[in-house]
Amino acid sequence: MLRLNPNDNQGIRYVLANLLLELRRYDELAALLDRYNEPTAALAYTRALATFEQQGPTKAATTQLKQAIRSNRFVPDYLMGKRSLPRRLPPFVGIGDEDEAIHYAFDAQTTWGRNPEALAWLREVQATL
Repeated sequence: MLRLNPNDNQGIRYVLANLLLELRRYDELAALLDRYNEPTAALAYTRALATFEQQGPTKAATTQLKQAIRSNRFVPDYLMGKRSLPRRLPPFVGIGDEDEAIHYAFDAQTTWGRNPEALAWLREVQATL
């Protein structure tokens, strides 16, 4: 799909980024993240989690996670279960808003949930901001 529609007005890059992370295909994920270097929660949190999975809670991973949290402060509460996801996804998404957090958490909850260490790290980093 991205070859046919490189501008990706359908948002396939977000689904693909999460899928590549879920499959631990880090090289392909890195290429995708480089290609679509943007300040969205989906790509920022995916980048941070990928770095954490490969390196642990390094300075680089923590810096990326702090940037992700600053890009959308609503995401951690949904990933950690402090807030429940609605039954229906919001129809529109704005960068940095709660609707963006809901969409990202809906897609990424399994990926984050498989890694309790990553969720603990998220909790720790969020507490420092």
